[in-house]
Amino acid sequence: MPFKITKLFHLIHVTEDYAGLDAWYEEVFGAIRFTDGRDGFPYLDVEKRNATLTTVASACIEPISPAFQAEGWEQAPIGKFYNKFGTHWYSLAWHLDDPLDLYRHLKDQGVRFFGQGGASGEPSADDPLFTHPKDTVCALEFLDHRSSLLATLPDPRFVDPDYSAIDWSARTPLGLQDLGYVTVVTKDLDRGRTVFADWLRGTVLGASTSELTGTQDLYVQVGESVIQLSKPVDDLSLASTDLAKNGESMHSVAWRVADLAKAKEFLTEKSVKFLAEDEHTLLADPATTFGACYRFTDLGADQLATR
Repeated sequence: MPFKITKLFHLIHVTEDYAGLDAWYEEVFGAIRFTDGRDGFPYLDVEKRNATLTTVASACIEPISPAFQAEGWEQAPIGKFYNKFGTHWYSLAWHLDDPLDLYRHLKDQGVRFFGQGGASGEPSADDPLFTHPKDTVCALEFLDHRSSLLATLPDPRFVDPDYSAIDWSARTPLGLQDLGYVTVVTKDLDRGRTVFADWLRGTVLGASTSELTGTQDLYVQVGESVIQLSKPVDDLSLASTDLAKNGESMHSVAWRVADLAKAKEFLTEKSVKFLAEDEHTLLADPATTFGACYRFTDLGADQLATR
């Protein structure tokens, strides 16, 4: 059957301190970790990495570090990424139905794939699929939600019948409501549209221009999540700096909060600093958020797409 992309699997944040980042998510967002004592966590030899998986509202984050204690860590994908880009967002991962149909579909578009630990060869329906970031604007991962790899990972979003009733706004003073959108910075919005709307069969929600971020933006819903494709138009913007330094990549994650002023007060108490803001959005200084770009907004992606 044709592939169908559904819920985000996880967003990977590369850091040198996965345990510290994991604790930060719990303290600031009220995140729920679900990998303690599970196979492959925190250390997975095939990838020479240490990581956890933790849920934040409808999203899942994977704080990840190269396993510096393991021989050959620098030759594994996460190690190579860290040595080249340092601390940064790494990739988007989605659950989907029929990964082999997606694999064949994207191969026909010239997309290159690799397996866990950078392995080559034809995948099975049970394997995670990783795209070459140069072929899909940023690194993407796909995994069948029925994969045996997930059998030992009791993601509460799926297995806890009470998960949907959690009031995330009350877990910490951040006042979190949910994931807003994920920003992918690109030098070519048309190419971004081709990848996320055409190839991944996403739905274009709209376009806008932001003085705050210095970007032209296109919003595409892929599965249950919204991707903001951003082309810098201001050479001094954070997005422009990221694109110049790191190339096209997953740039930022925006979290929707109930009250922006209260969120800013709480985040400031947690030593988060801000580079810029307007009446609806805060841009955090990545030097104070484990090297990755974060935004906090009181607008939904549908509102931003029509501004």
